[in-house]
Amino acid sequence: MNARPSASLAPWLLALAAAGMAWWVVRVTPWLRTSADDFMPARLYHDLFVDGGALADWYLPASPYWFPDLAVYFGLLAAAVPLDAVATAYALVIAVVTVASTAWLSRALLTNSVNAWFVALATMAGLIAVGEADTFWNRPIFHYGVFINALLAAGCLLRSAARPAWLLPLFAIVAAAVVSDFLFIPIITAATTGFAAVAWLRGRRAARTLACLPVVAAAVLCGYGLYFLLTPNAPGDPTWASGLHLRYGLFHPLTHLEGIRFAASQLIDPYYGVALVPVVGALVVTWGGETRSRFLAVSAFFAGGMLANLHVVGLDTEPSAFARYSLFATNGAIAWAALSTGFILDALAPVRRAAPAALLACVAAALAYSTSARHDARAAELQRARDCLVELAERENLRYGIASYDDANRYSVLTGHRLRLRPVKGNSLAPLRWQRSRAWDAWPVRLVLADPPVPTSVYASARLSYPLDEGVVTAAAGEPVARYDCPGVTALVYPPGTL
Repeated sequence: MNARPSASLAPWLLALAAAGMAWWVVRVTPWLRTSADDFMPARLYHDLFVDGGALADWYLPASPYWFPDLAVYFGLLAAAVPLDAVATAYALVIAVVTVASTAWLSRALLTNSVNAWFVALATMAGLIAVGEADTFWNRPIFHYGVFINALLAAGCLLRSAARPAWLLPLFAIVAAAVVSDFLFIPIITAATTGFAAVAWLRGRRAARTLACLPVVAAAVLCGYGLYFLLTPNAPGDPTWASGLHLRYGLFHPLTHLEGIRFAASQLIDPYYGVALVPVVGALVVTWGGETRSRFLAVSAFFAGGMLANLHVVGLDTEPSAFARYSLFATNGAIAWAALSTGFILDALAPVRRAAPAALLACVAAALAYSTSARHDARAAELQRARDCLVELAERENLRYGIASYDDANRYSVLTGHRLRLRPVKGNSLAPLRWQRSRAWDAWPVRLVLADPPVPTSVYASARLSYPLDEGVVTAAAGEPVARYDCPGVTALVYPPGTL
């Protein structure tokens, strides 16, 4: 008599948790991003679809992030979402994509649809709670697409054992993911191998399950070839992690010993220890049969992908890039723990009835204690700098200029492309072939945006990009005809033909 009201109440509790989570997303997402990388999608979109530029002229990142990152971002810009709302809109859309992808995967594993939605919402809550600095769930070009594509691939793998037709969308997803981000290659290879090995050992339609291995291998090769076909000015040896080149990793086997050591060292991290608690619980409650096989197969998928991710990061990744390149290991632990909890809910009715209310309580507590990121001091400074530069552009009749990598895309986008700035190497003023179009070299430049004084030690270090010191500019181009101080940046105006 008591079970029926609880069961009928569960969807409503989850709906309230989802609504609270949507507000949580709005609270923790800044209205304006301040990292230079965050402005590249808007700059690329404007150049291609507003200015009529050619994709063939672009120097894209080694990982182009086509799907789903740029697909979602471009869709929002095409829908005329304003700049001061696009970061929040992107976060909301990608949260929906994450929840839907996780729910779709969960439906292939769990017998109760309410439990599947609980797993999806719990995964999203975990991503937000751990924080964007580690999960990058609401950042458009920080490898989060690897996680989404892995969830979709896992859902296809699980369904392909019973219906081989699912191997076709699996092929498409893997190929699109590889074209978008080479970091996906080692992750999906290890994850699929682990999944197939466990399924074969458990005797679950072994022949059909093993068919996924050649399909994924073919998709990886197809995506690899399409990368060079579709990515303009693609590097001959693209990276799959910061500082680590694909070719180097393949032909220097001894370096993998360091990757193994690093991955093993991460296993003692308390973060992964906590995530394994529900995994152990699910192992206890799934005693045998089909349920046990499903759980072990999906566990092998996540364990294999996470270990491969940590292994690759441990090879030669710069410490500053560790968080973004270990993203699948971080986020995969959250999804694996949530899925394990779903198996526990399927097995234990008393826990199942309490779970939606517990999730709603956690979301409510998070809303009560989370700090809003809507009013960021750096964003306010950038807004003042934007107003200053727009006024300067009108006064001096300026349109084209040069700036450091950090400032070029940032202030081009912030000024509504009233100013068109191309990035240069801050230590030499030479063109920087990174996240820009080579067609910009023909611009009649009159403006230089210089940064505050740069220490000599910065120029002495090996970096992709450098701040642009005013002294470097005047040494190369002479004194400007006008100088303006804007918040955080100095604008130097030169006569036509000087730069």
